[in-house]
Amino acid sequence: MWNSRALLALFFLLFLVLLADAAAGLNRRQVHDSERKFII
Repeated sequence: MWNSRALLALFFLLFLVLLADAAAGLNRRQVHDSERKFII
């Protein structure tokens, strides 16, 4: 059986990874927009 604490830690890790991925994507989009504005 899965340990509840281990399962909770696994979900927390997954959440952190998703959060970091979303932040990186948002950051990349902002940089792309600023570059586009700079070119125009």
